[in-house]
Amino acid sequence: MRRGVSSCDDGQDLSCLLFLHIPKTAGTSFRLGAVQLLGAERCQLDYGRRSPDTTELVRNHVYEDPDLFRFGVELERAGSRILSGHFDRRKYGALFRSTRILSFCRDPRQQLMSHYAHFVRVNGYAGTLEEFLASDDGGGRQTRAFGSAPLEVFGFIGVTERYQESLRVIRKTFGLDIEPMVQNTNPDRHDSGEYKIPEEVAGAYAAAVEKDSAIYARANHLLDQRLAALDAGYTFVHGAIQASNHSAIRGFAFDGSPQPVVVELTINGKRVASCKAVGDRPGLGALGTPRKGYIGFDFHKHNLLKTGDEAVVTVASSGQVLGRHVMERTQENVRR
Repeated sequence: MRRGVSSCDDGQDLSCLLFLHIPKTAGTSFRLGAVQLLGAERCQLDYGRRSPDTTELVRNHVYEDPDLFRFGVELERAGSRILSGHFDRRKYGALFRSTRILSFCRDPRQQLMSHYAHFVRVNGYAGTLEEFLASDDGGGRQTRAFGSAPLEVFGFIGVTERYQESLRVIRKTFGLDIEPMVQNTNPDRHDSGEYKIPEEVAGAYAAAVEKDSAIYARANHLLDQRLAALDAGYTFVHGAIQASNHSAIRGFAFDGSPQPVVVELTINGKRVASCKAVGDRPGLGALGTPRKGYIGFDFHKHNLLKTGDEAVVTVASSGQVLGRHVMERTQENVRR
């Protein structure tokens, strides 16, 4: 490393965490908890050029004299522990390893309505609910926060409705013992805690919810896996099946260490192969994954899977399931 230059000059090596604060997902409670734990001087905030919450370091290097590379250097020099704000991964993702990025997802049925109520109550939004649902702040807001990156590559994605469990994982993973608190709630919300949807926008609302339903379900599944790893005392592995067909199954797996993860393939309950996850995944490497993206596993064999076969990829050391795939009928088989 060159003298006088921050370690972030080596690329994606910031010790700081990047918190993607998706609106109305308990992000304010988490952010204030982080400030309380770490101190305001260690927490950088980006809530937009005009927001009074945006910190001076961000204002100087992101808005007044924009240079994101220099911003990364100054984050490290300032001893910053977390950068939080209402931005998507793409804004700062190049500065951070994927495992240093965290966020929360919330049931989109409630996140959408809560965000709309906040827009009206705090921001003076004058548009209709249907207009809001169709806007960039409406349907798909949670999915857009992560871009095209799979959730499995990130350090941790918590679940708002399971906030205490999520904090437990964050405590173990990042060493942050954040005290739970409840902030920025809607004082006018119905006593049941749920929002009622006007019948006239039920269709638009259902369509908007659908855009984030899959990512919310995935966040819950991953939280279950993280908690299972904590309870059983084994190392959680980030991974997934990326693609599969009759002759191949490919995916990725990493645990944050320099050593490759060994994965096993079972078909219909029978172990058929194992391999090290050492294949090049340049698209994931560009996200700052460990081992410079050499985290891929590949199983290749003629007629590896027949129609109806169930393939399961697991971590050899723990049995953690990285993915399941049932081979469906091909169009050709259907015609026959």
